[in-house]
Amino acid sequence: MGGMEKMRLLNRFAVVSVLIAITVGALTAVSCGPAPITQIYVTATPMPQATFLVTAPATTETPTQGAATWVGPLITGEGGVLVTITPGGPTATWIGPVLGVPTPSPLPTVPVTAAPPTEVVPTQVPPVESPPGPSPTPLPALRADFMGIQIHPGIEREMLVDLLNMVKFDLRMRWIKYQVDWSQLQEPDGSYNINFQRLEDYIQAAHNEDFEVFISVVNAPMWARPAGSEGPNGPPADYSLYANFVAYLAEHFVNRVDAIEIWNEPNLSIDWTGAPISGAEYMRLLRLSYEAIKAVNPNMIVVSAGLGPTGGSMAPDGSIVAMDDREFLRQMYDAGLASYSDAVGVHPYGWGNPPLSRCCDPFPDRGWDEHPSFFFLNTIEDYRAIMEQYGDGAKPIWITEFGWPTYEGFGVPAPEPFFDYVSEWDQANYIMEAFAWGQSQPYIQRMFLWNLNFAIFQGPNGQQAGYAILRPDGTPRPAYQLLRESPRQ
Repeated sequence: MGGMEKMRLLNRFAVVSVLIAITVGALTAVSCGPAPITQIYVTATPMPQATFLVTAPATTETPTQGAATWVGPLITGEGGVLVTITPGGPTATWIGPVLGVPTPSPLPTVPVTAAPPTEVVPTQVPPVESPPGPSPTPLPALRADFMGIQIHPGIEREMLVDLLNMVKFDLRMRWIKYQVDWSQLQEPDGSYNINFQRLEDYIQAAHNEDFEVFISVVNAPMWARPAGSEGPNGPPADYSLYANFVAYLAEHFVNRVDAIEIWNEPNLSIDWTGAPISGAEYMRLLRLSYEAIKAVNPNMIVVSAGLGPTGGSMAPDGSIVAMDDREFLRQMYDAGLASYSDAVGVHPYGWGNPPLSRCCDPFPDRGWDEHPSFFFLNTIEDYRAIMEQYGDGAKPIWITEFGWPTYEGFGVPAPEPFFDYVSEWDQANYIMEAFAWGQSQPYIQRMFLWNLNFAIFQGPNGQQAGYAILRPDGTPRPAYQLLRESPRQ
């Protein structure tokens, strides 16, 4: 069985399957004398506690002199198991799931008896209520049209179809995001190579499954870069070349691509090499691209680049390594952003901080929490305040990337300490909370989780793998499971 086929089977049945085992011990009759009161020991399947889940009670004492009973919760929508033990009979162990809700009603009493030398009719005991447990917090009902996820582009079409089916039927998200690397698609003579055909296949496959498609277009080819450029992670010397390329995509993929993000994190030198780092400089690229796209496809949604959240930093030679993203956004507005975008892209990463926490220093014993740029909520609220300050409050925010990293279970050291602040279940809960909060804000129109499957390609040694909701072996993390189990609006 292929790896992806195994993954599909696991994805379908990992959470909804339940193991119930009644293990009978002491199958011989006890010796003569008063029969002791029998207890049933209840062992809950060990799983971490998640915000939106509840655990079964640990044990229950014998409720009456005559017998022992216990009603155990199953997964949502199922019934319970009621076991009656007569004095002198066997003991029983019930192994049940952690995921669940209070038992709606018990199943009929099931007698469990030892094999006696003569026929013995067990005493039936009326069902008793389970001891009260914690009130479950239901998983939030999320809007499918509000949600999207980014898929690693370096995959074969067969695997892509598998992943699209997972997003469609398990995660039930309406949007797919790809990052398009221009440097890999166009030749110096302007022709498009075989990689463009692969892009065509990716977009068509998503379109065939009725997804809305969102692309982020980055990286000029080396032949278009400024003289002396050391790599493709930057804009072309002539910004109109990029504008012409994204306009071609908008026209070629009309009715198949629904939105285009113009570049990625241009306030960081690692993504904007060979050109001045400023909001005004980026706006030169955005303005040309917006006008070119709208000229050929007026219905295309143009989203400004999500910026890297940062307080800014300088190299020893005085050059900018990263510009404060809030200041960069103000510069973009000073240069006309309000007129040249349909939505403002935001990357509100939270590092190791919960999504609804705010700056600063909520955890005095650790770092990555002493500046607003380390907080999901602060970043969104700051951007919104800037938009309103510039009279652009009617424009929506698109969260084009967000997520929390964890290296739990990878078996290798985390690349940064804050990866160890987050467990797999923290990651799951943070993502659910972020989606639920985001869809409650009228100015947030879309949210794209980053990412689905980067860990499969990078293995456990790439930072991007820590954000993935599939592990390096392709099995689902708890975030995948909670997204699968949550209802949709």
